[in-house]
Amino acid sequence: MKEMDIEIELAYVPDVPHLASVRNANGLKWNNGLIGVTVTDIWLPTDEGFEIVPLKSIEVVGREMPVYMVNEIRKITKHPSVLAIDYKKKSNFSSAFVTYTMLFAGDSKNIVKLSNYLISLIGFKVDATFADITPDESRLLCLLAAGMDNFDMLRPIFDNDKEKLNHAFMVLKKKGLVDDYASTTQLGFEYVEQIKGKEGGVIGGVEIESDDDDSEESTYITNTDPTKKMNKYLWEYNKSSINGLVATSELLQCIPIDDIDGVEIEDVKLGTKCLHIHTKYDAHIYIEPEDKSIMFTLHVALNNNEDMQLRILCSIYLGVVKPNELAHIVNMPASLLEYKLDSFKEKGYINPNNKLSSKGMELIGDLIYTKKSDEKSSEHLDLVESVENSDILSKSSIEHSDISSKSSAEMNGTENNTDDEIMND
Repeated sequence: MKEMDIEIELAYVPDVPHLASVRNANGLKWNNGLIGVTVTDIWLPTDEGFEIVPLKSIEVVGREMPVYMVNEIRKITKHPSVLAIDYKKKSNFSSAFVTYTMLFAGDSKNIVKLSNYLISLIGFKVDATFADITPDESRLLCLLAAGMDNFDMLRPIFDNDKEKLNHAFMVLKKKGLVDDYASTTQLGFEYVEQIKGKEGGVIGGVEIESDDDDSEESTYITNTDPTKKMNKYLWEYNKSSINGLVATSELLQCIPIDDIDGVEIEDVKLGTKCLHIHTKYDAHIYIEPEDKSIMFTLHVALNNNEDMQLRILCSIYLGVVKPNELAHIVNMPASLLEYKLDSFKEKGYINPNNKLSSKGMELIGDLIYTKKSDEKSSEHLDLVESVENSDILSKSSIEHSDISSKSSAEMNGTENNTDDEIMND
């Protein structure tokens, strides 16, 4: 046995068939032992001796895993942090090499130590599927992922070369990055995320800096339409689960609003957070957004303890513009919701089409900033007061509100709910 450069005590599974094909972690056989790493290999103790994985065979350090699988591994191993590493291994059935995954679980400091050491030796590397993609193909995939699928618009970007454009599309289709209809697949979105990285931002965006020094936790909001972004979505009940990608504009349609029993933001793996929605019937929904601004605004929109006006504005930011849908989300009588929208329009927070104006976007940006640190309660109260006190509730508006509230109270068998009481529920 070689002398090890580092040795770390971890739980591990040495040879999982490629993680993309594994549906759950319940059937995996976990080992516990001292993992050794040299400048050329990883050594994993087994009953027969050691499983030796050459570093040159590693494709990805830190493969992303579905939220439900991370949670399963945590329950099984009783460890808080998980790391997945993809590597090439000779097939048992042919001379070809196929992708396998090593899974590790342990204390955060040990997982970080192993991950950082491997990255220092070999880098993150990339999936073999992406290794030989040309700049033209990468450019086309990013454009398609952003929703630009009009041939006449794409052709000038490719020097009006129809053959070049068609060839790039056929390569993307063959690799499974887009489908026959030029829609980006989940694998395609993974590659786009690799291209963008964590620091990209958006041209013309207003970046909101974090007080923390963790760059992955930085949150930014842009003046472009956030509702076209895709988000990882998992619905889970006992051993049953459904997962996939959902556009931001459709997120609230995929959530059983009436059944929500609680909403929280929680860590799912190193440097990543998700929104966890509890339902009254013990089903759980996990949403891992492409952009953290979506997570914070969704948390406000669904939280009954938040200010009603901020909930409405956050729902609009997430793409809900129909009054009846907004009323359902925030549990407000439709007549009162219509009045609120009129007030927002009058004061410049939303446009006539019920979409946020630049003033409304600025308010949401302030909200995300205060929610990011999560416990800046005084700043959050100031934000609520800025909405309430910016002449949104003028004298005539209050009179209108009283009428709407009275009408709604009569419909529901109550008599004394004022606008202020509804807003503070």
